[in-house]
Amino acid sequence: MNYDSRNYDSRIVMNKMSIHHKKRVYLLFLCSLFGILSVYLIDAGRLFGFDFVEGVETVAEMDNLPQTLKDYEGYLDISVHELSLSDAGDLKLYVNGDKAYYFLPACARMEEMLFRFDEDMYDVVIDGVAVASGDMLAAYEPGRAYDMHIISKRQGVQEGMDCTLTLMQSESLPAVFIETLGDIEELNESLDNEDQGEFICVLADGSIDSQGFLAKMNSRGNASFAKAEKKSYQIRFFESTDVLHMGSAYKYILQANALDPTYLRNKIVYDYCKEIGVPYMADSLHVDLYLNGEYAGNYLVCERVEFGDSRIAVENGYLLEKMMSGRIQEDDVAFQVEGMEDFIVREPLEVSEEEAAYICDYMNMVEQKIASCTTKEAYEELKKYIDVESFADMYLIDAVTNNIDSNIASTFYYKLSEEEGGKLYAGPYWDYDNAFGRHDRGYIAELCAYPSGYSEELFAVRQFRELVVDQFNKSAGPVMQRYIDEVVPSMDDYLQASRKMDICRWEAKGHHGDLYSTYEEAYPYLLVYMQKRLDLVEDFLNHYESGAYHRVVFVNTSSIGYRDTEYWVKDGGAIPEEVIREVGDRFYCKEFLNENGKVYRREPIREDIILYGNKYEEL
Repeated sequence: MNYDSRNYDSRIVMNKMSIHHKKRVYLLFLCSLFGILSVYLIDAGRLFGFDFVEGVETVAEMDNLPQTLKDYEGYLDISVHELSLSDAGDLKLYVNGDKAYYFLPACARMEEMLFRFDEDMYDVVIDGVAVASGDMLAAYEPGRAYDMHIISKRQGVQEGMDCTLTLMQSESLPAVFIETLGDIEELNESLDNEDQGEFICVLADGSIDSQGFLAKMNSRGNASFAKAEKKSYQIRFFESTDVLHMGSAYKYILQANALDPTYLRNKIVYDYCKEIGVPYMADSLHVDLYLNGEYAGNYLVCERVEFGDSRIAVENGYLLEKMMSGRIQEDDVAFQVEGMEDFIVREPLEVSEEEAAYICDYMNMVEQKIASCTTKEAYEELKKYIDVESFADMYLIDAVTNNIDSNIASTFYYKLSEEEGGKLYAGPYWDYDNAFGRHDRGYIAELCAYPSGYSEELFAVRQFRELVVDQFNKSAGPVMQRYIDEVVPSMDDYLQASRKMDICRWEAKGHHGDLYSTYEEAYPYLLVYMQKRLDLVEDFLNHYESGAYHRVVFVNTSSIGYRDTEYWVKDGGAIPEEVIREVGDRFYCKEFLNENGKVYRREPIREDIILYGNKYEEL
């Protein structure tokens, strides 16, 4: 049908859309009852004229109007709609005080877009010209500011507001549109809430990449969920779906990167790990995400860390995650390993008592062999049980990224079945928004922000150190230098238009970067920190054997605070006071004792030493 703004009756079309929406909701309800049979119900529904990919419902109830437009922040049902992308639905107007925005995906074509709103609820005037629902946007230009006057009508009471309207448009990025049955705010309120809906991913050229029905959508995260208004999500399709050529799977993660003002840290680490040869790293791509017609921001669509043909291709093995004890859920299969605390069995999904006992015993055996690995013979014996190359990768990734969560949470290992060799592998890697000095606990680049884990413990073994140095010099170091010089600036440039939209959308809520909360401050700092940390790691690894550097291991002797960590100091240097204070804050102690029981007073360091926390605070 050729829509002409001169005779386009928006209310008739909106009423039709309301009917379509009710049909779609009914069939999605059937999908939830019949699961995989939903696809057949959908095909049957189309035969009888049901429309499953129409836009979101645009007939809003009067109760959906804001109580007042004064100082209002949020979305209004004054939408724009692209005729060639009817699957994507309407895009609502975002208002923040005296500023209003339409956030357009890269695939949007202005000449095919029209306004769509209920004229019984709103009057709209742009640059002195009254706008009717159905008017085309061909004359409007993205990036240009327009004077906008809105009158809302609530039960006969009219209220007006003046604002500046800007049409912002992304570039190059795919767009993901999700329409849920319920309100997104319900998902954002609790990690326990879930919903169903429709999913469509559209590439920048307007072609459809993937689409399907979601059996489940829920919020996810820990610190990011608690701190940030912008939430991350997990989605699960009714049918296995290939999104953005990541390989067909049921589950995907939509990472908000709400704690990272650069939007880059997770993507940097995921791609870096893949490039240095870490197997089974998650594919990921930045997208613009729209939820029920509202622009949710710039997101990173990621594969989930799980077993599967297009994920971690392991059969009859185990996927383990190091986890903080306070985050373990009642239905998690968890066990403890001396020195590494708690692990969760992520795969297989169903674990018998015998299987749980087996993997617990295996991990404790590995820990004991690592702890007693003091000779070449012991190292060769250990290699029968673990893949030392993957543990060397873990050491380097910990060292280069200086991620505060490493060896605390989201740290994965997988074990092959006996038929596949039976060894334990370190990786793949996940959740790096706290890497590269973003958190205030990692601002000292010379101090390891993470507690020691298996790979740090293995560094005491000369043969393992040689492997680490070799892998760093051949791959990990040069690749990271290229990322700093070329890849990261290219990533940043690619996100420029989308990032500006995200900043406008969320500036009222604020980013939660612990050191730098704005992109303008955070991005230059990221590059400087990455270079500083890389230079330190390179210098330390290549000169440790000669005695030019020494390891200072801080040991937490209490049951509170963070576990042991390291500081690398040049021969003859002293530990700076700010390092002593920082580690003391982590351990909740006021001083450190050397192995002779004397308080460390910034004496020069001439060898590897251990310092023990002392005078702990009462919490």
